[in-house]
Amino acid sequence: MEQDYEKYEIIFINDGSTDRTENIVYKYKEKFEERNIRFVYLKQENGGQAKAMNLGFPYIQGKYFIWPDSDDELYRNNISEKVKYMEQHPDIPLAMSWADYVDESGNVIKRLQRIKPEKDNFFEDLLFSKNVVFCPGIYIMRTDIFFKYVPSRHINESRIGQNYQILFSLFKVVVQKFKILNFITIEYGYR
Repeated sequence: MEQDYEKYEIIFINDGSTDRTENIVYKYKEKFEERNIRFVYLKQENGGQAKAMNLGFPYIQGKYFIWPDSDDELYRNNISEKVKYMEQHPDIPLAMSWADYVDESGNVIKRLQRIKPEKDNFFEDLLFSKNVVFCPGIYIMRTDIFFKYVPSRHINESRIGQNYQILFSLFKVVVQKFKILNFITIEYGYR
């Protein structure tokens, strides 16, 4: 809610929560709408993250999208820095930033970042799970490119692997154009 960028939307999917999530979400929805930020609230029976993402994909209206997990806390400049980078690099379909892994008190335990090797092949690294960061809130993707390569707006609804599916969907176009953003924009960890 503390983003310094104002032109974004939130698509919040309640994946079958049985606690007070819905009451809390409606309070935030009002606050976002007061600031003219589009807030879509969707609810489904528990089906996992991939199913929740499939429910939300048709509602995306923005030029770019990010898909943070429920325990990701975005730094205030998260969206603005990513959008600025993407606007300055219109040929880049996907970019990633760094993340700070934090403890319950907000202390940084470790910086999570991809170290750019001499010969960079992000998708090979992703395939072999080496030198990659699996914190989805660090990525930003061009919506039109994603929907071009995933026209069904649907990924496999398994309980694991949704981030792989999103990232691998752009393999053909991204392999030569993937860039690493050299700034920290997201806190990641437990609160």
